[in-house]
Amino acid sequence: MSMVLYDGPGCNSKEDTYAHSFVLRHGLTCEPLNGIFVTVEYNPRIRNNMGGDFFEVAKILKKEAYDHIVVLVTKMDQFHPDTKFPTRESMEAHIRKSFHVDYGMNQVVFSDVTSTARKLFHDMRKAIAQLSKVQLRYADEEFLEHFDLKAWKGREQFDLHRLKKQIEKLCAEFEEGLRHLVATQQKLSPQEVQDYIYAIIQQNRMELEEKVYQPFLHRNGEDEIAFDDYAASIELQKLIHRSHSDFRNEAKKYLLVNPDNTNDWRNAIRRCQHCCEVWVKVEGCDGATTCGARPSQIDPSSAAYYRLLWERVEGKLRPGKFLMKPETRNTKKVDTPRNLKPIGCGKSIQVDQAVVPPCQLDCLFSTQELENILSSFKMDKQFRMLKKRKEKAIQPFGELDETGRDKKQGYAVHADADMTVGVPDAASY
Repeated sequence: MSMVLYDGPGCNSKEDTYAHSFVLRHGLTCEPLNGIFVTVEYNPRIRNNMGGDFFEVAKILKKEAYDHIVVLVTKMDQFHPDTKFPTRESMEAHIRKSFHVDYGMNQVVFSDVTSTARKLFHDMRKAIAQLSKVQLRYADEEFLEHFDLKAWKGREQFDLHRLKKQIEKLCAEFEEGLRHLVATQQKLSPQEVQDYIYAIIQQNRMELEEKVYQPFLHRNGEDEIAFDDYAASIELQKLIHRSHSDFRNEAKKYLLVNPDNTNDWRNAIRRCQHCCEVWVKVEGCDGATTCGARPSQIDPSSAAYYRLLWERVEGKLRPGKFLMKPETRNTKKVDTPRNLKPIGCGKSIQVDQAVVPPCQLDCLFSTQELENILSSFKMDKQFRMLKKRKEKAIQPFGELDETGRDKKQGYAVHADADMTVGVPDAASY
């Protein structure tokens, strides 16, 4: 054998999205693969159409598979020359460059109605011949994150469109606020600018949760009773997480210290051994303290201190402050505001608290990790039962009829599905 080719069911199912994702997961992880072919139809509007189609398929893959992706562009016979691209070769060169610049893809294979099986075979094998094998694996949380779980049909399409617009509008407000801060940063001290950037990252995630996700749960029922209920809530969280990540990555450009760099002062952050709350020491000696203890005194050179936050002024997000005043002039105790919720368990904690693992430090600047959110669904007893029942009902592909459809399930095995390819070792020849 010179090449083994597996043809998957595709990623654009509107009938049973979870079943297709389930089959794709097992197809991608069944054995080590040399390459993964992602097929897209030729379209002159590369970035708006072909690029979007490519991303919808490629998003199911983990980072370790990126260097093994080959783009297979079909239906090149639909190309028509014009003044900008007088020949098919010029268009193919443009497509190669676009996928390389936009997605970092270096391997592109083309086919059309006249392509022979022999030529297509050699082109595909040549694209993966020098690639080593990679064994993909997906934990349950990773499967929920990378794969689509449900199709939004009928009236749900309107709901999904509305939610996307709501997320875009909210993030646009934060982007405008961030631009305003950068444009007027000379009015603030450098430290205040940095603090406001950290604050806007936190507030962006918080408002996406409070204004988009929580109302969705309240409207659709907080107690999920069907698999699609869980799937819809997870899909919405994925949309929110991706939007927040895009905003966070933009905000990080203006930070003097990369919050993702674990080799800085944040390694001194400690976690309470009782309730696992995370704390940073701000005053006092290195002895015992109480989980949740707030600063007992303020800067003696100041009569008050501020908590930085962002507020809306005439509909636009602008940097703001929340004044924290002492009780009287003769005391150094801080007057805790009414809206400042008590946190911490109140138990005694020692200086030798556990260091927060580097992989969890990012939570301090992006609120809750998506993996933890999805894990809460996976661990839910009701969701585990529904997931098991759903997967038990999925049957393997059986005998195909003359049209290429599975006689039992009705799944179509079509030409524009994503394909995984493995080249056997020498011992297999």
